[in-house]
Amino acid sequence: MNKILGVIVLFFSLNQVFATDFVTIDTTKRWILSNNRIDYDEIHLIPFQKSKLTLNTLVLQFAENGKIRYDYETNSKFGSNTEIKYLDINTSFSAWEIDTVNQLLLLTIQAGYETFDDFRFKRSYKIEQGTNGLVLKQVSEEFFADLRKESQASVGTLRKPLATPLVQVDYFEKIQTLFDKSKKWILVRNRIERGDIQLTTYDESKLTINNLVMSWLENGKIEYEYESDPKIRFCAGVDFLDIDTDETTWEFDNKKNILTLTLKGGYASLDDFKFKREYFVEIIDDGFELRKIKEHYFNDYRNRGREHKGIRKRKERVKN
Repeated sequence: MNKILGVIVLFFSLNQVFATDFVTIDTTKRWILSNNRIDYDEIHLIPFQKSKLTLNTLVLQFAENGKIRYDYETNSKFGSNTEIKYLDINTSFSAWEIDTVNQLLLLTIQAGYETFDDFRFKRSYKIEQGTNGLVLKQVSEEFFADLRKESQASVGTLRKPLATPLVQVDYFEKIQTLFDKSKKWILVRNRIERGDIQLTTYDESKLTINNLVMSWLENGKIEYEYESDPKIRFCAGVDFLDIDTDETTWEFDNKKNILTLTLKGGYASLDDFKFKREYFVEIIDDGFELRKIKEHYFNDYRNRGREHKGIRKRKERVKN
């Protein structure tokens, strides 16, 4: 009898261990992809820390509603490298979900190093806790489609437009709404110097605390201000991106769907940094995603000694 009870206790103990051993995904966390080859059998993710950044590091987030967000960030100690191949992910197609029954991560990805259309796959992964973060180990594959043609194997790094010739006109007509001077756009996060830029259509209901709201003017200039939810009266400790609008310009190539942005600004002063970049304009659910495809230059005027020190905080900003 005691042996039977012992077996039962052991059975339930093991079940409890396995039940609590399942690693879940925190949608608020950002992860460093330690190897940009997301199409490998194993994917290694390190919890985001600035000190762990190297040169053009891919930072990934498994966001809410199965969305995947990413950008590239660089440790300022590293110089430039034109030989880096960027992994570009089509976030409109890519998605993730948790199979709670089998305790697996289901990942659907369309991405590539030459274009958005290099490959597409749907796989399931076992999530394991590694010494430095998470390890996604492939368990099964529903499909893997290699969309590359031999003639494209060594072609540049510019991305192809997502629209096909049949819908290209309508696609670019929608993109033109971004540059309507009467429209305002909310910058989803104020770190405009980090890789991609996400803009959502302006609506007062979307305002939280000190949101940067911008408009693209016809003369290649931009206009911006900060707005908050009217119910919020005060907020300390917010980093404001200040943009030197006299030194900031943009132009859009409608045929290639390329936005060229030259921007000077900063958080401690207007002279923190200046860059010139090219972006591919992608339509998303409620706005636009500007995907960085080329950097002409990035001049960081900040002293390294100030890099990790506190920067100027404004306790309150009054909407004009």
